[in-house]
Amino acid sequence: MIGLLANGCAPSPLLPQHTIDDPATQAWQPKQEQPVAEDRPHDGRWVRGHHPAECDWERVEYVSDGDTLVTTTGERVRFVGIDTPETKKKNTPIQPFGLAASAFTKRLLPQGSRVCLIADQLTGGEDHYGRRLAYPFTEEGKDVTDLLVGAGLAKVYRGFGFERQDALLELEKWAKGKKLGRWGE
Repeated sequence: MIGLLANGCAPSPLLPQHTIDDPATQAWQPKQEQPVAEDRPHDGRWVRGHHPAECDWERVEYVSDGDTLVTTTGERVRFVGIDTPETKKKNTPIQPFGLAASAFTKRLLPQGSRVCLIADQLTGGEDHYGRRLAYPFTEEGKDVTDLLVGAGLAKVYRGFGFERQDALLELEKWAKGKKLGRWGE
């Protein structure tokens, strides 16, 4: 299927595009109670749903991409250590599983919901675009970063170190082995 560029211009024949109605997109929307495979390295929660003391609570204004959100104070937050396929990068067509990753994150962190943001001590406070770097958790304690990687909707960065790198790389390896999300194409 050919889709439109993120800015709504001409179709791109270069990459297959996924829309919100595609089975590939719908398959990665979390269910109310998503079962966890017994062999999965992590269960997508932080200490059985309890947040760490260093949690900085904010409200979600909107999710701008699968790995980025904006708070009600206007702060842009980039999820530490992962990359989801692009949906809004200028002059770049929507990448396969980009809309699926965005829909997945939007279901976990809908507009107006509270989000727990945890800083990473190794990366510093901001990326090179001035976005805050943090690990997001839902109000129920779901680890959004972990869930994106475990669903095969995000890849883990390798070019720099961050606190949870080893655990997320292990989870990515598991998702690849199960051919989940982007790893099943």
